[in-house]
Amino acid sequence: MPSIPVNSLKRGVTIMYKGTPHVCVGTEHVKPGKGPAYVQAKLKDIKAGRVVENRFNSSDKVEQLFVGREKYQFSYDAGDLLVFMHGETFEETNVARDMLGDRLLYLRSGDEVEFESCDDELVSINLPKVVVHEITETPPALKGATATNQLKPAETETGLQVKVPPFIAIGDKIRIDTETGGYLERAKGD
Repeated sequence: MPSIPVNSLKRGVTIMYKGTPHVCVGTEHVKPGKGPAYVQAKLKDIKAGRVVENRFNSSDKVEQLFVGREKYQFSYDAGDLLVFMHGETFEETNVARDMLGDRLLYLRSGDEVEFESCDDELVSINLPKVVVHEITETPPALKGATATNQLKPAETETGLQVKVPPFIAIGDKIRIDTETGGYLERAKGD
């Protein structure tokens, strides 16, 4: 695997750091008045999802990794395994349920995800930024509740718990941000 100078490190580049693949989420080149220049880098562990900061000397080299990204469609939940279908070859792939954990609640059958693999090993599954779900359970709107920042609990078809505005009713489809888990808006024609 090729080594690159740390000065070439930029957002989106994947490197091997402390034995695991990390993607660079930000860098800052610092030239202090005293001492040598250095690169302050924020690195996200692809497998664990944690972000760490590290200071590299400007003369250091890092091992660059090439991460393959492919589109897959979630097919169904098979107990301990989740079944995904490749977007072009229609080949099915089984993935351990704990690879997604609680994020599985955002997926419905047919939703598209992105697999990230490094050295032919699946390291991460990226969900779409926004998903559309139907509300299956929520209390009725309270009469006279006019406060705009008031939210009530709701449950979607996958069992996902989300806070929604009082005007949302059972059967409504809503858009949900998968990073924050928050309600965005009522879905229009989705």
